[in-house]
Formats: sequence, C-alpha cells, structure tokens
Amino acid sequence: MAEHRRIRALTEQFETATELRQLLSVIAEARSAFVEHFRAEEADEGFYDRVRAMAPNHIERVDRLEKQHQIFLAEVDGLTARADACLKGPVAQILADARSLAERLRQHEVAEDEVVADAVYGDTGQGD
Repeated sequence: MAEHRRIRALTEQFETATELRQLLSVIAEARSAFVEHFRAEEADEGFYDRVRAMAPNHIERVDRLEKQHQIFLAEVDGLTARADACLKGPVAQILADARSLAERLRQHEVAEDEVVADAVYGDTGQGD
C-alpha cells in the first residue's frame, strides 16, 4: 500500500507540473518507481501470480492490468521524448530569440546614450 501511495503522489505531480523541466524531473523519478513497482508485481510469486493462484476468476482482469505496465512505460517514455524535443527545439529557439532581442535592445539603448552624450557634452558643430 505504501508503494501505491508513492505512485499516486508521483502521478499527481504529473498533473501539477507547470513547466517542462519540472515535469521531466518528476517523470524521471516516477519512471524509476514504476519500473521497480511493476517488476515486483510481475515477479514470480509476486502480486499477479498470487492473485492468479488465489482467485482464478480474476485471471483475465489481472492479465489486462499486467499488460498495461508496458503501455504506461511507453507513454512515460513518449512524454519524455516530446518534452525533450520541445526543450531542444521550440523552447530553445524562443529562449535564443529572447536573448537576441535583449542584446539588440541593449545595443539600441547604448546608441541612444551615445547620441545624448555627444549632443550634450560633445562638439555640436555650431561654433562659439
């Protein structure tokens, strides 16, 4: 039950993550927990084997649940790949564009400051 609470807590963080780096961190932690948890359930004499032995009427249901493990891991891996692609692609480009804009704005302000300095303190060319 403690493992199930941990899994629930990690999956709730999927819903509350507000940015990709945070989500990727949660996914990495969750994937490790999922693999460990699924492996224990699927092991010989693990949860699924016990349920099959104790309640054969649930075999079909248990088989379906067990198969979902690989589907969930594939979905986690897919989310990770897509988030990585965004961070390396569109997000990275947006951040690079923002840095470029910031640099151009700084250069613009410096140029304006130079004009003001030259106009106020420099030779205006109007003679004495």
